[in-house]
Amino acid sequence: MIMFMQLLNTVLSSISPSLAQPDYEAFAKSRVDSEELDLDQPKNNHAPATNTSDTTQSPNVNQAFYDYLLGRCPNNVTEDKLSQFVVEKIVELIHTPELILNEMPAMPTSVTKLMQALNDQEFDLPQVLKQVESEPVIAAMLIKQANSAKYKRGIKPVSDIKTAFVNLGTTGVKEGVLIGFIKQLTPPSNVYFKLFGERIWLHAQHSAEYARKLASELLGEEEGEVAYFVALLYQVGKMVVFRLMVDAFKVVDPNTPPNSSALKNLMQNKAHQLTSACAEFWQLPDEVLREFPGNNAVFISPYSISACVSQAMQISMVVKLVEAQFIPVKQGLLYAKEHLICDEAETLLVDEISSLMEVTS
Repeated sequence: MIMFMQLLNTVLSSISPSLAQPDYEAFAKSRVDSEELDLDQPKNNHAPATNTSDTTQSPNVNQAFYDYLLGRCPNNVTEDKLSQFVVEKIVELIHTPELILNEMPAMPTSVTKLMQALNDQEFDLPQVLKQVESEPVIAAMLIKQANSAKYKRGIKPVSDIKTAFVNLGTTGVKEGVLIGFIKQLTPPSNVYFKLFGERIWLHAQHSAEYARKLASELLGEEEGEVAYFVALLYQVGKMVVFRLMVDAFKVVDPNTPPNSSALKNLMQNKAHQLTSACAEFWQLPDEVLREFPGNNAVFISPYSISACVSQAMQISMVVKLVEAQFIPVKQGLLYAKEHLICDEAETLLVDEISSLMEVTS
């Protein structure tokens, strides 16, 4: 899928090499080399001194998270003119989002129907089945999901959409259809995706799962389903920014990894704006749009879908950083104590970290 390449070729044409081709092996090696350098450093090199206050730790955890998503800058290089130029051009595009949206895939009818039935536990599954059968990409994703360890029944693999629907059930079908669509936004190159995009994708999925658990416990099962979709869709902006960054560097310098601090700040500060633009472009229902947490939203009460989604993203962030040894467990728990606003969220985080420690012990 070309997606943004034609648009970026136009925007970046002034410095685009005429015959540049991405050197994926060099790119992969640069990532490995930088992470090997990181391994020579103390594991808590992102953590503040132990006698600092909880408040001073927050920026370091956020910085560590974007290092986790996009890779640490080799040799402590945080800025360069090329990255700044790319950032400026991408920001210009974000400020005119219709240019980006016109290059993105349209929302399939099957996804639209499911989004309209988020709170309806008895929606017309046969009608959706008929629609999915006419959308090969979504159908393939559902069959793949039905063959996953979570849903597979028996030894014989699932090979048709009707059996997939039976195995997945209502909730699984809703998940699979939306996941199948969003996955179209990920870059086609296995190297780029495995090194960077997969982490964004896993964060989106885990945030959605945690949001469902929290909202189901605090608000009810129907709200839990809405929370799952809101949390998953909320990460679309990060995926689009990531795709823009990767495609932009294919145009201007194919062998440069997109991991400078300027690019990380771009993702952190502009992803929410793109998420909102995508949601409006796809004409998502109001019950989804109104529950997107703001970029700097502060919640006092946990009893809203938006608050559950916000806490779920914090939980996923901390779990991922602890799992990858970007921060120590203690720092993650201190950060969570400052940012999580209910016992249920803290318990969920502790349970997830405890599971990690059992696996590694």
